Amino acid sequence: MDKGSGKSVNITKTVENLLNKWPFIHDLFIIDAANYSGIARTIADQVEKEIGTPVKINAIIAAIQRYAQKIKGTPLMDRIFEVIAKFRLTLKNDMISITLKRVEKNYNLILESYKKINWESGERILIFQSEGEISCLLDKINADYLLSNTQNELENIVEPLSILIIKTPPEMVEVPGVIYYLTGLISRTGITLIDIVTTYREIIFVVYDKDAPKVFEILDEIIKKSRKTNMIK
Repeated sequence: MDKGSGKSVNITKTVENLLNKWPFIHDLFIIDAANYSGIARTIADQVEKEIGTPVKINAIIAAIQRYAQKIKGTPLMDRIFEVIAKFRLTLKNDMISITLKRVEKNYNLILESYKKINWESGERILIFQSEGEISCLLDKINADYLLSNTQNELENIVEPLSILIIKTPPEMVEVPGVIYYLTGLISRTGITLIDIVTTYREIIFVVYDKDAPKVFEILDEIIKKSRKTNMIK
């Protein structure tokens, strides 16, 4: 392989690595709506920094074209909307987050609180832990027992909180970008997400009570839009 060919391979690989960091640009390539020249100008400085030498813009455009040819299949946004169309959304407010020191006593206290939860009536408790802390998010009506027995162990309390619970279809685990897309919709309104909890069948967004109606509106709107697009009633 001659020197020029080797540089071409490096440019192609560098461009591919950069574009892989922009997952939603794939759809533009699939529907042939990407502005190759504009993309090339955007990433030119990064490409030259990675390669270590000046790179002609036409070489970057050629690398982008090769990358686009590799992109096949259903547009990512179509797959994301197919998943969102199957969401089921509920809102629960008047919650509190309690963070304690991670010691055995507090484990036992949280376990006792867990036993008091009336799941049939819609009460909830979510438990998290890190190296030095253990936190739980629960209904305020169930927080007195924990608060009254952990005065010297408290690290932080956040209230009033709401949780937006999304029941998700199993196929969501096979579609990249769903949570990225949802958090983008929320963050663009200036709303802070206190926490995000994901399990196999649920996504839970934790927000302040004051922000909950707006977040519900955002999520409800995109679910309805996705169902209309996919003709799911």
